[in-house]
Amino acid sequence: MPEKNDQQEGQTTTQASYTAPSRVGQVSVAAYVGKEVRQALQMLALEKGVTVQHLLCVAINDLLEGNGKQRLADETMPPRGGAAHKRG
Repeated sequence: MPEKNDQQEGQTTTQASYTAPSRVGQVSVAAYVGKEVRQALQMLALEKGVTVQHLLCVAINDLLEGNGKQRLADETMPPRGGAAHKRG
């Protein structure tokens, strides 16, 4: 029977990870869409001067409200920045 090392079944290593303050208490909601959908969202966000996240939160709230539910997604505009602006 082969020996198990610390990284095998049932063994996990604890590693500290950084969470941006703006993401504390938040979770990701994702969907797989075609490239053209992503491009259209990016263009619309650019035209409106907002983030794609803002557009998606508005859309989620509209969907919830249209189905008799409370608007729950935070529509406040987070500061622009992050990885998208660090690309060259």
